[in-house]
Amino acid sequence: MAAAALARSDPFKPPHLAGAPERQLKLEIIGLAVLGGAGYASRVFLAGDLQVFAWLFLGFIAVALLFKNLTYGLLALVVSVGLSPEFLGGLRIEDFLLPPLIFVWWLRHQQRRDTLVTNNIFPAIRVYLFFVTFGTLLGLYNQTVYGPIVAAQYYFKGIEYFVLFWLVFNNVKERGDLILVVVTSLVVCALVGYLSLLDRTGRMAAKAGQPIVRAFGAQGETPNVLGGYYLFHIMVAFSMVFVLKRVFYRVLLFAFLAGVVVPFLYTFSRTSFVSLVIGMTIVLLFIDLRFFILLGVLAIFIPLAFPEVTVTSAVGDEALVGRYQTIFDLFSPDSHKVTSWTARYAGWLAFIAETLQYSPLVGGGMGSIWLGVDSAYVKIFYESGSIGLITFFMVLLRLFRLGVEVSKKTKDDFYRSFAIGYIGGFAGFIVHAVGVSTFATIRPAEIFWIFSGLLVACRALVQRDAELQEEEAQDLEAVSFARPQPAFRRGPQPALARRPV
Repeated sequence: MAAAALARSDPFKPPHLAGAPERQLKLEIIGLAVLGGAGYASRVFLAGDLQVFAWLFLGFIAVALLFKNLTYGLLALVVSVGLSPEFLGGLRIEDFLLPPLIFVWWLRHQQRRDTLVTNNIFPAIRVYLFFVTFGTLLGLYNQTVYGPIVAAQYYFKGIEYFVLFWLVFNNVKERGDLILVVVTSLVVCALVGYLSLLDRTGRMAAKAGQPIVRAFGAQGETPNVLGGYYLFHIMVAFSMVFVLKRVFYRVLLFAFLAGVVVPFLYTFSRTSFVSLVIGMTIVLLFIDLRFFILLGVLAIFIPLAFPEVTVTSAVGDEALVGRYQTIFDLFSPDSHKVTSWTARYAGWLAFIAETLQYSPLVGGGMGSIWLGVDSAYVKIFYESGSIGLITFFMVLLRLFRLGVEVSKKTKDDFYRSFAIGYIGGFAGFIVHAVGVSTFATIRPAEIFWIFSGLLVACRALVQRDAELQEEEAQDLEAVSFARPQPAFRRGPQPALARRPV
């Protein structure tokens, strides 16, 4: 009970074992920020031998930190997912970070023999990968893929997502580690939004008079893909606003939401916007139904009472209203009007019909279809057939059940808010994947599997805390029974009456 009360008062002061040094999580965040700033400053202000020396010095510090806690390496992965450029034909920094992190983990594991985290999700992933591998080999044999190099790129990138997932839940061993990864990811997401707005502002100046200038991601990443990256972070922060009790943290989360929602809206991604609304609805239903009812009342009352208060006045762009109003065209379609949705739908039907005709069970293999199909489910079906799609849905279903389990079992506000935020982001991704290749494009897919790994780690932490509390209760009970009782001491005895002689 004391641990739960402490967590509710301040999530940055996690409970610790008796006799163990208290972890200064805020100092860790400051130190890591200083280390990252030093690396950026050495890149900008130094050159030649000085820059090489600075990078080597910072590299030695990073290696020492990794041996102390591999979670710091996961933070570098999170930063890379948000900010890494692409080079050498699509490679990113995280592609080079994963091998040394796995090697360091192996060295630490040989030394410490840490117990691996068990769950029911990775067995389902192995089944999915078995059918994907079989389908890809068959596709190479039947020449349904675009070549072995393309097949290898798609296949090993998919493997990398699951390796990232496995690495996260086997190295987040403490509550503080979970907080570090979540906070870092939110900060990086805010930075991504800021850079996207700067890029949009520059392109607006170059294309004066154009009604819609969409916010793109790094190196031309499509707004729909970028919207998926924002979506998961918004859901986690949105949940924490309602669950966490400290006003200071709520203010910071509100500031994050205000800063990220604007670049999110400027993606003009209708798929992302619908996914956001559905994710927020799910979050509110899990937290308290009254919040959901209040949100519905406000959504109806504000436009009627204050017609001048619109999205336009909030962000200063009239094109936003017209763009997002076209979402309702789906409910009143014009048969003579060709839209992006009708074009996508026609393309999906063609891909599905082709798969059903040639390889309905195992598909054409990884690399047989490009990301531009704009539907994760159609892409998975085309690549791995009905068997691959069903096994992938099994993986998603187990992740959803895990999120619900953590949200119901834990008494810790941070764990609960993260689990509910994950469920909201998960629901949003399920909808987002209808119109975008969400589970295959790098940035949203990697952040999805990172947060999924955090969810598995969160469940393990919840179970460990419950076991520790149960052991503590049993020890207290045993001590109370074993406590020596005070010796019986006779009181003053009454004087014996003399027998008469």
